[in-house]
Amino acid sequence: MTKLTYAMPVQPFPVQFKVTIRDVVYVFATQYRETPEGGWLLDIFGVDQQPQARGLPLVAGLDLLYQFNHLALGFALVVLCLVGRTTPTYESLGVEDRLVLVMEI
Repeated sequence: MTKLTYAMPVQPFPVQFKVTIRDVVYVFATQYRETPEGGWLLDIFGVDQQPQARGLPLVAGLDLLYQFNHLALGFALVVLCLVGRTTPTYESLGVEDRLVLVMEI
């Protein structure tokens, strides 16, 4: 199978954007929590504003949606920290560190 990757349009500030994946529109929203256990978080909503996943910490090295396999979304989300970090800093998200959507086609 072939894998398609797409760099999500995240920025080093909180953003909200729509992405159509397999003919379904999703709304992605990032937010930053400046606390000892905080960092970048991701919320995913259906176009009808129904939450699909909320408060996902952006951590490198794993599929952020693995725990939501029961939703059968048909894609994975992976954080790539390009300079060896395990989590993006406030300034590095979308600049040095990426959020990547991966799906099989």
